[in-house]
Amino acid sequence: MVPQPFLGELRIFNSNRIPRDWMPCNGQILAMIASPPLFSLLEARYGGNGYQTFGIPNLQNAATGSSLVFCLATEGMFPPLNSGTGNEPATLLGQIRLFNAKLIPADFLACQGQLLPIGEHQELFALLGTRFGGDGQETFALPNLAGNDPDADSGYAIAIRGPLPDMEELLAE
Repeated sequence: MVPQPFLGELRIFNSNRIPRDWMPCNGQILAMIASPPLFSLLEARYGGNGYQTFGIPNLQNAATGSSLVFCLATEGMFPPLNSGTGNEPATLLGQIRLFNAKLIPADFLACQGQLLPIGEHQELFALLGTRFGGDGQETFALPNLAGNDPDADSGYAIAIRGPLPDMEELLAE
């Protein structure tokens, strides 16, 4: 089961198996009335006239680029051993998702290989250990996923349903 996405979140799926409530990022133009909440996030950034229509990003054959980054959840439920029951929370600790670099939720960090203090992220350290770096005494590292693009059988999709990210937290940063 795919954990519940934030509205407007981007993820990578097999191009032939995009789940329900997701739409391929192929630049299509939608009527504002089809999804007012998604329109409020995207406006006319990716096409449309900005009051009756709006566009979905066109990420076909696109590199991740500077506007999209892989991010790792620093908060959330510790992943259960027998997951896949359909009762997973919206966010699992250590889960990696794709976000616009300017809209990273407060409980996610960009996967850029940075060191984190173990004392502030003990559960995450228990999950990751030092497989991505760090000394294992004071620090550990997040994976560095900058520049990783989907393979030829995969593509980006945008969530067309889900809770809105906490915009007050995002705008305060």
